[in-house]
Amino acid sequence: TKHKNRPEKRKEKKSLSTMTEGNEKGKGWQDWPGLLKWTMQFQDGITPSGATEMDQEKRKWLEEALAAVAEGEVGGMKKDLQIICHDCGKCFDESLTSEELQVKEQAVERIHDVVDNLDNAKDLISLGGFEPLLELLECEYPSLIGHIASLLSVAVQNHPACQQHCHEVGALGHALSSFENNKNHQQTREKLMSFLSSLVRGSSPVFAPFVEGGGVKVLIDVLSDGETSDRLLTRTLFLLCCLTREFPAVMLPSWEKRLIPELICLIQQKEGDWTALESIFNFFSLISEGRETWGACGGEEVQGELVPLLLKLQKEIKGLSEEDQDPL
Repeated sequence: TKHKNRPEKRKEKKSLSTMTEGNEKGKGWQDWPGLLKWTMQFQDGITPSGATEMDQEKRKWLEEALAAVAEGEVGGMKKDLQIICHDCGKCFDESLTSEELQVKEQAVERIHDVVDNLDNAKDLISLGGFEPLLELLECEYPSLIGHIASLLSVAVQNHPACQQHCHEVGALGHALSSFENNKNHQQTREKLMSFLSSLVRGSSPVFAPFVEGGGVKVLIDVLSDGETSDRLLTRTLFLLCCLTREFPAVMLPSWEKRLIPELICLIQQKEGDWTALESIFNFFSLISEGRETWGACGGEEVQGELVPLLLKLQKEIKGLSEEDQDPL
């Protein structure tokens, strides 16, 4: 009979040396010089390494890569700015070869990746990079303009120092002019709108010149343009919404005079285009947040027409959403 109070005999733990003692396989794994020799012969223990002496081309590439890392991101931006600015006149007389254009666009993309860091974006000021990039917004190559607009949008977004600097060196004039000149290039206009949005939102010093320079009119014109893409429409409505909420005293007069009538026409024109209609509905939802009715956004003369349209739109969007849901 097993006694409850009798301590059980503990099993003796074997150390690694005890476990491998007398075991030929165990002794083999303790042969560190042999293990080192084996490692030098094989990469993964199965296939030969096939290691050969590095040729001159690979050595040169590796040296350049290491030099680039040592130079740092700021040095890389400086080199890429030199590439972008080289033979810059060709960008305006449309004489770049396809290869030259590609090289410049790739340089812009590399800077884009770097300025995603706020500190690096500020370094673009000290390098004098904003000035040539802004001037190139008015070049003759829509694809290059789009790349630059995307870069600038990332660089100034939520970055007051970069917003202010860009404003001081004429960003609004270049961006608005380019936006007007690229009416046949919707993708380029979409990226320019993103840049304008990043530049103006949350920046009182930039907003006033934006209004004085006809910026609000440009935004409303987008709504009445039958060629406007859904993406451009969404970005324009987003900027209008932000500006109305940030600067209501300046923006609301534009609502009654032109914006509300344009949106009523737009809702009617976009019937069946659910991407556009949902953007419009979301726009009104954001604008009227905290208000009792959508009609509070406009004057009494538009309430009779606007509110029924929005209620109908809300019902249709809700119904469409329910149809898309998978049955349980």
